[in-house]
Amino acid sequence: MSEVFLPRTKLLDLPRSGGGDLRAFVGWPEEPPPPEGWPVVYLLDGETYFAPMLAAARSLSHRPKTTGVAPALIVGIAPHEDETRDEREFRRCRDFTPPAPRELLPERPHGRPWGETGAAGRTLDWLEEAVKPLIEAKFPVDRSRQTLFGHSLGGLCALYAAFRAPERFQRYAASSPSIWFAERWILKAEAEFPARLRASPHPILLSLTVGSLEAEPPEHLRAGTDPYAHWVRKNRMVENLMEMGRRLAALDPEKLQVVQAVLEGENHPSAAFAALSRALRAALRPERALTS
Repeated sequence: MSEVFLPRTKLLDLPRSGGGDLRAFVGWPEEPPPPEGWPVVYLLDGETYFAPMLAAARSLSHRPKTTGVAPALIVGIAPHEDETRDEREFRRCRDFTPPAPRELLPERPHGRPWGETGAAGRTLDWLEEAVKPLIEAKFPVDRSRQTLFGHSLGGLCALYAAFRAPERFQRYAASSPSIWFAERWILKAEAEFPARLRASPHPILLSLTVGSLEAEPPEHLRAGTDPYAHWVRKNRMVENLMEMGRRLAALDPEKLQVVQAVLEGENHPSAAFAALSRALRAALRPERALTS
């Protein structure tokens, strides 16, 4: 382990067979861990969201009785080296999407090909079987308080994780999830979720957020025929999330709590940062006596 750019943070190399090398940014609280260990939040796209999530977690957990956020371990999964924009796009499309027929993939507004897709299951298995044991061997972790956070395609991956194996985490946070992917292929996993939820040994909480400005393209594109404007309208980001939230909220409230919000004034990129504090409050509510 080596020091990185913030106090009380480390870098861990995470070699992965068949999928390249990744790394984890790990940040821990100033406070000593409780006897049961720290809660832990795992972040997809850690190269983008680790630093703001860690800063938010540290600030909010300074007075947990006031903020409702307990001190926690933050783990951001990131590429081992700097990627070009195209490399990052291809990796995310591969690692964060559920398996779906290629013929269902829509034409993209920028005209670039999709590349490989459908490896979300492998990514989540690797997270469970390789990453978690490594983190738990190096840091005191409360395994009863684990959260997975993802945005956009990462949000889709977080949904797939909850639907496929809800027992692996206690909290899931899906920010602006790409429910539209492959003609909403994720709904097939959702249909199997109630049975898996009933079999889960513990209840889960699912936080769903989306930006209000994701319902329409930017104002300067609304009157034209720009391909991106058509893409945004077709994807129905806000409608898809709210419809899914209503369906999930109708399931057994003893096994599933759904927290959903449309973040006013936020677009697709900015919604991720607005969602971070909401995800922390959902994931890290003190469940034991804490002092402020």
